[in-house]
Amino acid sequence: MKEGMNDFIAKPIDIRDLIAKLKKWIPEGKIVKGDIIQEIGESHEETIVRYEGLDCEKAIQGLGSPSLFDKIVKEYYRSGDDRYESIKSAYDTEDWDDYTIKVHALKSSSRQIGAMELGSMAEQMENAGKAGDLDTIHDQTDAMLKTYRDLLTILSGYFHEEETNSGDLPLITDEQLQEYLQELYDACDDLDSDMMEEVEEKMKQYSYPEEILESVWSLFRMIEDLDMDSCMELINELQIL
Repeated sequence: MKEGMNDFIAKPIDIRDLIAKLKKWIPEGKIVKGDIIQEIGESHEETIVRYEGLDCEKAIQGLGSPSLFDKIVKEYYRSGDDRYESIKSAYDTEDWDDYTIKVHALKSSSRQIGAMELGSMAEQMENAGKAGDLDTIHDQTDAMLKTYRDLLTILSGYFHEEETNSGDLPLITDEQLQEYLQELYDACDDLDSDMMEEVEEKMKQYSYPEEILESVWSLFRMIEDLDMDSCMELINELQIL
């Protein structure tokens, strides 16, 4: 309140609560009404992927849609190894401030995707870090990291196969590849993230020669990270090949 805050939403954030707060505080004249008439979360057309070990229904309720849930689970998995190593590094070097920050982030992201057990373990480590309770940290960190690693292993079964060539998809022609790369370059140059995702989805309908497969999937990761500069640099490299 001292700093000028006028409201508050507790974590884990439910998209409905966020929308209600925005409606409450944004001046009426600043709200532009769109054509969407379907309430968030009421779509029955989207297929819900049941990820083992996750409370999918709870996570989708908080996020608002199965498609957004899938994207966030995918990002959780994709960044998992780096996050795991950063927590382990902070623990091994006894950098308890950094450790506390890292497990706080793990707590929030895990609960967001419905990994409630891991979220609770990370919260316990966060509280121990804040309290300087090194005995609890030393006793429980290995168990938390094992649970984290086990979850990433489970999720790998859903996402790892995406980064391999599929014999069921047609091999992209050089002409089509160059066309998509130019579309993607223009989208990056215009900072048009929606168009970037559209081009990515079109590109994922094809298989690729082994010599560029790794680069193509690196390109997809850059799109998901909204890393426009790196994306444009890699496109230039692929256009030369």
